[in-house]
Amino acid sequence: MVALLRQLFEVCLLRRGPQDLPHAPPVVAALVVALLAVQLAFASHQGLPAPALSARVMVTLVILLGVTGGLLAWRKLENRGSQTLLALAGTGLIFTLAMMPMALALQPHLGDTE
Repeated sequence: MVALLRQLFEVCLLRRGPQDLPHAPPVVAALVVALLAVQLAFASHQGLPAPALSARVMVTLVILLGVTGGLLAWRKLENRGSQTLLALAGTGLIFTLAMMPMALALQPHLGDTE
């Protein structure tokens, strides 16, 4: 797991690409679930209503799975799906977790979020 985390940080730093990541569908599923959980926790902390939370999940899933799959199919690179999703979900989770403390600290100063 530490090796994968190191690889994802290298993708964030543009030192590696998705093609350098392993084909690991169970890890992809775990990272997608973790990304959705973090996004939902952050959104619910902001006091968003249930329909808005559901909409966020749907948008994330459509963009992450649907658009990515469609673009890879268009380019005839379906075999890179797992690696691409691993890179997108993993780096998305890293950036979300890195941004969250600042966003939480600034939230009281941003006014009403609704």
